[in-house]
Amino acid sequence: MKRIKDILILGLTFTVMMIALESYIKWAFVMSVSHSDYDETIGRIRRPNMRYVWNTEGLGVREYNSFGYLGPSYGKEKKDNTIRVALIGDSFVEGFQVFERNHFRSVLERTLQSYFPDKTIEVLNFGRSGFNVCKMYCYQQDFASQFSPDLYVYLIANEDYVEFSSDPVLPTCNIVNDSLVLDYSFRESPYVQKYNRFKFLTQNFASLQIARNCFALIQRGKLHKILLDISYKANYQGIPELNDSTVQYYANLTSMLFDRLDPQRTMIFNRSEDSLIFEPIRDYYDQKSFVLHDIEDTISVLVNSGIETRTWYSKHWNSETKGLRGHWNYESHNTIGIYLAKKIRRFIKRNGIVTEENSSP
Repeated sequence: MKRIKDILILGLTFTVMMIALESYIKWAFVMSVSHSDYDETIGRIRRPNMRYVWNTEGLGVREYNSFGYLGPSYGKEKKDNTIRVALIGDSFVEGFQVFERNHFRSVLERTLQSYFPDKTIEVLNFGRSGFNVCKMYCYQQDFASQFSPDLYVYLIANEDYVEFSSDPVLPTCNIVNDSLVLDYSFRESPYVQKYNRFKFLTQNFASLQIARNCFALIQRGKLHKILLDISYKANYQGIPELNDSTVQYYANLTSMLFDRLDPQRTMIFNRSEDSLIFEPIRDYYDQKSFVLHDIEDTISVLVNSGIETRTWYSKHWNSETKGLRGHWNYESHNTIGIYLAKKIRRFIKRNGIVTEENSSP
């Protein structure tokens, strides 16, 4: 009888401690619950109306809007006299690390509004962490296109042209018989069934999300990162060396994807700190209608002035990593927003999205 009583006391104590721990983690924003949900068409999506605090790199307190993307809740129906710009990219575009008012999306929107005071300017952030070119294109087709943008702006890094790892809850791209095939087979995968079965736990219990993240890091051989946290110095190796056939495959895949885009409504920016390294992909830009704009041209101005361009992880800078473990900080977001506005202003005038008489000089 005493043993049963001890077990009940132990169980009750453990339950109370776990409730207290969970409450502390949530209310102190030590860790957010999962940002993700599942959509039958798109796959993994962001959770609409979810608020989060991001403090593991930089600092951002933000909320996904009612449609599940960051920024103002611009609806799918575009109003008259509106210029709508869709940003497409990876974690540098999503930008967890800064507040919404400081994100380059906001800077870009404010600056474009000053250029076109007789228009309503709306800039939508469709960046998603971990996306490569294939995922970006699928997201544009399946989600961003529903909002009828006048212009798509892709921000792509060198590593985004290659698929080093694949999210099993997202579509992917393949070349089959010399044709581009968008693969949505994830919808029938056992992983999706498992994800939907257990997502309630990670969406509501931050402690389980911590355990899940730690398990994933351990599987990737990053136990030291868990133990040392911010003092952990990442051994970033850069982009793995690829053989010629692999590079050519992804060059072909990229060209097939971009051939589907409208060059009159699409701009492409290289967001890497280095120029485009894959020669076959450089050749594609040289031969096609797309102009590859280089953001590094404007970031280098900050660097040459002694201004840090990345978040605090970049204090681990050395000649090999070049600070690549950190995302853009506030100074970079402001500079990039102004730079993009100038480029986009010229583009939309040249391509007839807006006429001279409807814009400021």
